[in-house]
Amino acid sequence: MGSVNEFAFPAGDESDASNDEWDIGSFSENKTSGIKDLASAEVGSGDISVLKKAISEGDTDTVKQLLDNGLDVETRLGFGWTPLMYAVSVANCNLARLLLDRGASANFSKDCWTVLMASCTASSSEDKIGHCVELLLSRSADPNMVD
Repeated sequence: MGSVNEFAFPAGDESDASNDEWDIGSFSENKTSGIKDLASAEVGSGDISVLKKAISEGDTDTVKQLLDNGLDVETRLGFGWTPLMYAVSVANCNLARLLLDRGASANFSKDCWTVLMASCTASSSEDKIGHCVELLLSRSADPNMVD
């Protein structure tokens, strides 16, 4: 007989069956991916995977289309992070600006991890990280925020 907790995962962890893998390698900040024609699409469950791919590829046009079609800017993605947390974690300042302009919270936190922390630990050049941190601070990110 299996344990009651055999299907439980620690906070922030996901099962092996989760489809929330992220490829946050190199990207072009103004890339147009042509993932799909979103001009007349309605928001659906497949939009989350399109959103994740667009963020990881730095595809601001697709993210903008998804938001224009009604996708919530505070949608929770892998590990409960918001799109803004992922955008700053790859130091994509243009995408972060778009998300902030659309109402994303610069003070969101998850499991004691803030948007500002995600930005500071990005695997990118100091210049790109600095621009993201500066943007977040200019949008009222609280550097003293404690979860």
